[in-house]
Amino acid sequence: MIVIAKAILVVFIISCIVVCVSSSLAFAGTWRDNFEDGNLEGWEAAVGNLPVIENGELVFAQGSDICHFVTGEIQWSDYTVQADVKVIKMLGANVPQVGIAARSHLPENWGWYEFLFGWPAGNANLVVNHVAVNGNESLKTMIPFDVKMNLWYNFKMVLKKDHIEAYLDDKLIIQFDDQAESSGKVDLIVWGLETHFDNVVITGPGISDGGSSFDVTTQNKLATIWGWIRSTP
Repeated sequence: MIVIAKAILVVFIISCIVVCVSSSLAFAGTWRDNFEDGNLEGWEAAVGNLPVIENGELVFAQGSDICHFVTGEIQWSDYTVQADVKVIKMLGANVPQVGIAARSHLPENWGWYEFLFGWPAGNANLVVNHVAVNGNESLKTMIPFDVKMNLWYNFKMVLKKDHIEAYLDDKLIIQFDDQAESSGKVDLIVWGLETHFDNVVITGPGISDGGSSFDVTTQNKLATIWGWIRSTP
């Protein structure tokens, strides 16, 4: 009876794992890149020059030129994107800026939501903005913020239908509703700065599991279960 009970329990556990994994794969995925592999596969310089990878970090050195570095698919809609950002030094531009953008139509067309450090008139701010297809901008918020050089910050945007949230280091900066951009790619933006990016992670329905550092742990969990089964008398 004990053996039968254990067998039933094992079948139940495995069934739960299979259901959970299947549901996860069907409804959501994760794309990530920590740049440890040294290549830029899956990325495109939509505007500006290619960055380089140094010591497992994505390095931009954009002087007077702006760079939009994009990844993903134009049909990506509801997702969360986050990236670690470190500003090294100013290199010169009218309005230096660095951050992330979501639902971007580049390089085919303009249109995106952006979450940035920006220095209009030389003053450091957190900026959340919408850039329309025609190039017009709609400012959502601009908050004075003392940006520290050589310090990592985590930028995150959460997009669900018309609702958008922006977080810095897991602190909610702003949330708003906007219907202008319903889908689009992920974009890293740099202008007039030497900046490092790391640990780009995109999750959500319709996102394919992938990226240079993606790994699946489900097989390890199943291996543990099967090891327990084999060792059970």
